[in-house]
This record gives sequence, C-alpha cells and structure tokens, in this order.
Amino acid sequence: MGHFHKMLSITKQVASKIMSYNKSKDIFLIYARKDEQACDIVFQILTKTGFSVWKDIYELGASDNFTESIKEAIDRAKVIIIIESAWIKENPYIQKEIKYAEQQSKKFIHIFTNNVDGQKSYRRMTFHVDFEMNDILFEEKLIFNLLTKGCVPNTKYLFEKGEELYKKANMSSLENHFDIKKLEEDAFLYMLRAADLGDESARMRIESSLWNIDITNMLPKYKLINASFIKELTENLYNRGEIIAEDETLTDVAQRGRGMECCAFKFMKRAIDLGYEGLDPRDYDWYFLDDKDFQECLDELGLSARLHPKKEPYKSPKRIESNQNPQIFISYKRETKNDVFPIKDIIEEQTKHKCWIDLDGIESDAQFANVIIKAINQAKVFLFMYSSKHTEIEDYENDWTIREINFAQKKKKRIVFVNIDGSKLTDWFELIFGTKQQIDAKSSKAMKKLCSDIQKWLSV
Repeated sequence: MGHFHKMLSITKQVASKIMSYNKSKDIFLIYARKDEQACDIVFQILTKTGFSVWKDIYELGASDNFTESIKEAIDRAKVIIIIESAWIKENPYIQKEIKYAEQQSKKFIHIFTNNVDGQKSYRRMTFHVDFEMNDILFEEKLIFNLLTKGCVPNTKYLFEKGEELYKKANMSSLENHFDIKKLEEDAFLYMLRAADLGDESARMRIESSLWNIDITNMLPKYKLINASFIKELTENLYNRGEIIAEDETLTDVAQRGRGMECCAFKFMKRAIDLGYEGLDPRDYDWYFLDDKDFQECLDELGLSARLHPKKEPYKSPKRIESNQNPQIFISYKRETKNDVFPIKDIIEEQTKHKCWIDLDGIESDAQFANVIIKAINQAKVFLFMYSSKHTEIEDYENDWTIREINFAQKKKKRIVFVNIDGSKLTDWFELIFGTKQQIDAKSSKAMKKLCSDIQKWLSV
C-alpha cells in the first residue's frame, strides 16, 4: 500500500471513530461558522458539567455520508441546541438540519448569540429564544433546562477530570503558584459538580482531601443542580463528626481515642469551611485533643482550613448563677445559638428571672425524658425561638424542638413564639400554632413588652 493510500485509510478510520463517538451524544449543537466562538462557550459549559455533546468541529462537506451521520446524530440526541443569530437564518444547510430535527419531534433549546454582528440584523420578535448568553444566570438556567429535558451528565467523567487536575496541581514539578491554584480550583469544581449529581467518590474527595484553596468563597460562585446538596453535605459531615466525638467508648483506649477524635475534628472543620453554621471544633469539649493536635488536623486539611478566622462562640456578658427551678423554658435550634443567647440575657436582665436553656443540644431519648420533660414541667412560660432553620424541617415527628413544643402544648404551658430572624411561619406551624402570641425579636419595643408580660405571668 502506497504512502498516500495508507494516510487516506488512517484518515477514514479516524473520521469513522469521530462520527461513531458523536452519534451517541445526548445534545446536538447547531450553529453557523461565524458563531463558532459562541458555540465553543456553550460547548465548554456543557462538557465541564458532564453532558455528552455532538459538535461539528471540522469543515466537512455536505456529502451523502456526512448527511447520514448528521441524521443519525440527531436521531440519537435528546435535545437540539441552536445558537440563534442572523447568520443561521441565511444558511440553507443548517435550516435543513433544523427541519429534520423538527420532523423527529426533538426538544429544542434556542440560545441567542453573544456575537454583536450576529445580533444586529436578527429580529428576536420573529424567532423564539429561550436564553441569552449575556444573561448573568445563563449557565445555571441552561443546565437546569437540560436536566428537565432528560439529559443526564456523566459523573464518572467529572470525577476523573477532577482527579486528573488535582494530581497536576500537586505535582512537585509545578512552580507557578497561580497555575497550581487554578488547577486545584478547577479540580474542586469538577468534584463538586460530580458530588452534586450523586457521585460518592467525588463527595469523599471533597470531604477528606487536602485543599489549598479558598473553598469557603468558591461556594457562592457555584451553581447548584441539587438545591439542597451543600446543606445535606455539610449537615451530614458535621453530624458524623459529632457522633464520633461523643462516643464514650473512645475513652477506653487513648491511642484509638485520639485518632478518632482527630477524624471527628476534621469532619466538623471541613463542614464549617463549606458553610455549616455550627460550633467551631476548636471550641468543642474534647477528651484527648489539645492545641497541638488542632494544628496537626488543620495541616492535614490544607490551607482551606486556615484562610478564615475562627468564629467566636457567643459568650454571656455575665455568669448566670444556677437556679433550681427556672420558670422560663427556651426552645431553639442549635445553629442559632449565637442569636438566641443574647435574647436570653435580655430576658433574664429585664425580668430578673433565670431561663432554662439547653446549652449543648439533646442527643438521646434518655436525655429528653430525664432532662427536658422535667424542665418543661417546672416552667410556666415556654419561649419558642422560631427561625429560618424551622422552615427547613422535613421530619416533624423526630425534630427535637417540635417534640419540646408539642409536650409544652400538652402540659398547657403558656407558649410564645419569638421570631429571631423574620422568617414566615410555615403552613405546618401556622396550622398548629398560628394562634399563639408572636414576638419580633428585632423590635426593642416588642421585646420590652414581652419581658413585662413575663413578669406579670410569673407573679400570678
């Protein structure tokens, strides 16, 4: 075989593989050549999210073989994306592709080009447009739209891409700090997207890997697919740390106990860095760990764990002496501790009555029975510190604050809702407790009235 024929054979094989690869794509991109830059932007958004995309990257002629390949690719695609511009309306071959896709009853997404020249003579009032590339939320809207149309991202690809970038960022041969940071940021975002879509390997990478980037400030820029993903991730991570930290069996073996507490510390700290509003693990009551252990744990988490100063827990301006029978019971969500404790201090100072408040959270049914029930029975006034955290409750039967208020209701206690952040009552709370007195904690006048009422109620 001659050199020319050999090269021709190889070229055909490569072209065949490209066509075969493109045929199985979920998304088919239609665009004019002058809109190639706009198309590349869309292509990059889709591929980095893990979608499979057919894009004609070569100037192939309109031969019969090519036409058949186009038809097969359209047949296999779930969604047709059209980059709309003046040029696409002038191209008869593109119009032929669109007409064929319409005949196959395909789902369409029309995106208005960001090319100024392509916009000039284009009349949007004549043609339908779903999204504009200049829209600040363009990427987020496009991804959600594709998900609703049945396109499924490849999480394995996202994870492997993240792994590849993470390894590159940690290569000893790299010296440019900017390049290292960019590679690691991209790796984190790939992992985050894969985990967001349900990939457990990516989730574990986010939870436990050493990250030398500012993951706290990267999160607000990330466009969620699963709206509750970050909340679920951080709550699960922090709770796992707490379960380990409060396992009393760890005290039996010092070496094992220190190792497990280090693991718990890192879980909780990573959750804090990812936005969880909880007690900083450095303020936790550890059995084995000290400041030296804290530093070692932070080193293992990477620079991400040191970039932001520790949030100091709220401390009462004066020490409250113990009271055998406090007559004011305060129910609240642990995450709102720093908002609730100042309110408690105001009530105690103005009413001259001590409040019963759970300092560390109720962790077991036994504690609930032995401590909470006794405290509610002894109280005359039950203050329910309502917040946005109550609007996120999904399991009303097992939520501790719901169990507390239900018990107070049965015991005919005077129940007052103190709204600490202006959150509207959910339908469930409105139905069950909508008639109860409600106080705006941000109003000094309302708080002064509440303290005056409490004094009257307790004097009876």
